[in-house]
Parts: sequence; C-alpha cells; structure tokens
Amino acid sequence: CDLVVYLSEYEGFGLPVLEGLAAGKPVLASDIPVFRELYRNAAVLAPLEPEAIAAAVREILKRPEPGPAAAAVLRERTWDKAAAAVGRAIREQGG
Repeated sequence: CDLVVYLSEYEGFGLPVLEGLAAGKPVLASDIPVFRELYRNAAVLAPLEPEAIAAAVREILKRPEPGPAAAAVLRERTWDKAAAAVGRAIREQGG
C-alpha cells in the first residue's frame, strides 16, 4: 500500500495506526484526542471532513515514508512494554 488511512470518531488506542507505522507506511488518522496524544507527529491527523481528508492524503503522498517521529513512537510502543503494563495493571488489581 502507499499509505494507511484509519479514520475513527472514537478510539481507545488505534492499533492499525501503530501497525502502519511499524510497516514503514505513512499514516492518516482522525484528529481525535487519543491519536494526538499517542501518535503526535508520527501520523498525519485530519478532521473527519471530506476536504480535510483529501488534503491530508495529497500531503502524505508527497512524502513516501514516515519521518523520525514515527521511529520515536515505535521505540515507545513495543509489545514488551505493552505486556509489562498489562502485567502491572493486573498485579495492582490483586491478580
């Protein structure tokens, strides 16, 4: 694919965004709070409006690869770190 488009009104994490970045593809995602927090400048974020989405796609196609921000996000969000966080949460709940 040339890019990953993941438009959602509500998300808890947006794993397809992370998967797209891990595959080395540029990503367009919804401009919603969780994506602003998790993916910062690693993905292009656009409001859920047709004109904004089209403009974002044109912007993405000008740069074929995610930039250094994507690499930073991928270093922060690994399976090992996710598993450790889940383990801590379970232990904190007495599990």
